[in-house]
Amino acid sequence: MGLLLSVIGFLLVFYFKRSVSTNDKLNDSVNKLQLTVTGLNGTLLAQDEKFSNLSTNCRDKHSVIDERLKKHGDQLGDHEGRIIKIETKL
Repeated sequence: MGLLLSVIGFLLVFYFKRSVSTNDKLNDSVNKLQLTVTGLNGTLLAQDEKFSNLSTNCRDKHSVIDERLKKHGDQLGDHEGRIIKIETKL
């Protein structure tokens, strides 16, 4: 009976130590993950700030490009109409 209690006690102590060790490793991993997430958040904030500064410049450039593309599109439509008229005359 004493041997059985000793074996059960040994198994309980073994699994308790193992669970504490696993818990410590898990806590360490969670802490490292939190540090990584904090670093990534800082990087994202810096990128957002950089993008917001560039976006004003880009919007101005895009409006000029959009106007040019619209003019070219209108010219292409005009040329297409002329080509269709020429083809129908031939």
